[in-house]
Amino acid sequence: MAKVPGTYKSNAPTPPRTVMLQHSIVGRDELTNFEFDPDKPFRCCLLCGDVYQTDADRAIMPNSPPLVIYNAPQRRQMWAELHNRQKHTDAEHRNLKLSGLMCTPEAAEKLAPYGIVPVSDIVLSDEHEHAAKQAPRAPVNDAIHDVRKE
Repeated sequence: MAKVPGTYKSNAPTPPRTVMLQHSIVGRDELTNFEFDPDKPFRCCLLCGDVYQTDADRAIMPNSPPLVIYNAPQRRQMWAELHNRQKHTDAEHRNLKLSGLMCTPEAAEKLAPYGIVPVSDIVLSDEHEHAAKQAPRAPVNDAIHDVRKE
């Protein structure tokens, strides 16, 4: 059997598939000064559960100017890189990846009120199940809006 250039067969196990449920926030309309919109683009940290969404992300509509649509993903990526560098170690990222889980129990507890529920983690891990049960029903804090204010 001839080897096709650029292809290889790995003996590494296939990583488990993760299932995430995203739903609306219970009681969102009753929260004062709460701007996070789960129907608009956002970024979240799977280690600590911080959520980032800019005003530009919430303003994106099909008829938005191209510059707004172009810059929003770059801002989310910049936040993720800065957040990971400042708040987490390489070992934390490596351990999460090796665990086969989508997020840490701490992140699961913080993300659940935002309507971000790691279903596969809850099924696979008692810690995640407990974290989801202990999570508040509504977010305690709004999403981070500005990279400089984190």
